[in-house]
Amino acid sequence: MLADTLALLVWPMRGAFAAAIAVGAASKAVPAIADSLLASGKTYRRPRTQTGETTSTAHSTSLWKQALAALEAASVPKAWFEHFYLLGAAWNALLGACLLAMQATGAAAVPAHLWLVWTMIETQLVRRVVECRMWPSAGSRMNVMYYLVGVFFYIGMPPTLLIEGAAAAAAHRPAAAHPAAVAVAVAQFVVGSVVQNRVHAQLASMRRKLGSGTAAAAAETRDAAQPPKLKYPLPTGPLFALVACPHYTSEIVIYLSFFGLSGFSDLSAAIVAVFVATGLFLTADQQYNWYMRMYPKDAPPGWKRIIPFVF
Repeated sequence: MLADTLALLVWPMRGAFAAAIAVGAASKAVPAIADSLLASGKTYRRPRTQTGETTSTAHSTSLWKQALAALEAASVPKAWFEHFYLLGAAWNALLGACLLAMQATGAAAVPAHLWLVWTMIETQLVRRVVECRMWPSAGSRMNVMYYLVGVFFYIGMPPTLLIEGAAAAAAHRPAAAHPAAVAVAVAQFVVGSVVQNRVHAQLASMRRKLGSGTAAAAAETRDAAQPPKLKYPLPTGPLFALVACPHYTSEIVIYLSFFGLSGFSDLSAAIVAVFVATGLFLTADQQYNWYMRMYPKDAPPGWKRIIPFVF
């Protein structure tokens, strides 16, 4: 019974992420809307109040355009990124308790492979909570849609990465990847995590050097016209030599490691990795275009967005 229930959940979880991937890919057809709804930090621009608009003009605006404008204007503090990781870590801990219950009641023998997946998920989420506490994004904002997409991902990601392994364990046919594949995946996860942490540390250090603490955040709130280059300098150094967003590259590497951990047999893990890559390609494109507008002569030759030498 448990195995059948878990098996039934596999495709709805895959379908939710597949639908989100399709929406993200389709959003490139209307780049202005995508750029507004997925804006965060340096790419977020406070909406300008329109002046000189007559009553007849206002009435002629369709309801959907008004709704879209309201959605584009809705924002939350970028510091709320921490909510994603707190929610995800707590939810993943609860899922871990469910795995323990499965094992304790004899409903399934949870294999070491599945516990490794669970541990890596929790490690990633707890690390990001710690980083958010150490290096808060004071004063920055993000569109509310960006926030809601993050909430969706961190609720859906842990069970989707665990569901196929749990279903197989409940059916008493647990899958096991080759030890070499597991070793490579774990090494990939560790390297991706370390590089991402170092990139986050460097970006935070740059913000501190520019005085982007409480005082700067207050100044930004008072003066939205403050030159963007004063808030977000062009990042330099070995980590940024090839791409504008190495922390996004590392994130993709991290989520590909979950797929590798299954011996490249877990379709749900593959779909999660594609979702991560799709979202980060869109965001990296925004970040890169912003840097090129602000620093057209300073970017390294051949600089790419997220994949060295390619994109």
